[in-house]
Amino acid sequence: MKRFLITLALFAASTTAVRAQAPASDLAASQRWLSTLAADAAAGRRTGSPEQQRIGDWLAEEFRALGLKPLAANGSYFQPFTITGKDGSTFAGRNVLAVLPGTQPAASAEYILLSAHYDHIGTDSKAVGDDHVFNGADDNASGVTTMLGIARQLQQQLARGGARPTRSIVFAAWDGEEFGLKGSAHFVQQPLLPLARIVTNLNFEMVGVTEGKHQRNLWMTGWQHSELFDTLKPLLAQKGWSLEADPYPDWHLFLRSDNAAFASVKNIGSEQAPHWLGIPAHSLSVWRGQEHYHALNDQIDLIDLDNLTELSNVMTDVVTVLARPQSKIEWKVAKDNPFSRLPENESAPMTGSP
Repeated sequence: MKRFLITLALFAASTTAVRAQAPASDLAASQRWLSTLAADAAAGRRTGSPEQQRIGDWLAEEFRALGLKPLAANGSYFQPFTITGKDGSTFAGRNVLAVLPGTQPAASAEYILLSAHYDHIGTDSKAVGDDHVFNGADDNASGVTTMLGIARQLQQQLARGGARPTRSIVFAAWDGEEFGLKGSAHFVQQPLLPLARIVTNLNFEMVGVTEGKHQRNLWMTGWQHSELFDTLKPLLAQKGWSLEADPYPDWHLFLRSDNAAFASVKNIGSEQAPHWLGIPAHSLSVWRGQEHYHALNDQIDLIDLDNLTELSNVMTDVVTVLARPQSKIEWKVAKDNPFSRLPENESAPMTGSP
């Protein structure tokens, strides 16, 4: 409790009570990112397609322009992997990975992982009419836009003379999510940093389309399992935002998005009584069951641009607090909670380093 109160006090001292409507320049940046990711020219961003290859290249350039460094030791923003289809065919995917280095020495650095998948489901050749592109504006151009917005705000803070975060902040755009969370799973199997040093993972999934009273509102998967929910809720409230528990518990969404690979790095139990050593990792969403999921009408005109842009700005303040060493996020200790922290000696072998 004392640690939590210190975190809240630090946040209150560094931010105003409620942020006003996002500045025009922030709205314009969000619009540009969405317009690129969800354009017809992106052909639905299907993993392995030439269009998705171009989007990946564009994302790497955006990371570079925002002052983020490549995560991989070889200086590349890309982590390639191969997906095998049900028919045995193979095609290439690429995670796009960048880091804002903190002030901690590299040998003992800790990380806040921000993530969103950037692939979607392509096109529908059988669609009637002119529209056959699954643009995926909400799923998940909105999540990528949020992540880019946070990076932009952090760099602007540094440009104004703000302090560099203590912990490093990793920005991960996963590929292959629509084929079964392949990109995030590959990263956990072939990590580019010590997994045990990831303090927490905030994964943004369908955060663009609001519904009525649910503006300035988020919900979190697996909220009951770790301290992240209890930490974020008052921080967001100070900005005029609310955070709720997953409204669809019967759908078991906690282990159905890209946070799952990190939360369940190592299963040390039986199938009947599982226990996972992992990282407190959760997905954040605003989706409330609207019927644009995997539909042709998931287009930019559905996106609440003001809400989405404000989300990036508010989450920047939250991430700034999480990047301070005083902020600790752990799994909750409970008899029916199968999750506990991955110790450093259990981390998967690294294939590179930032």
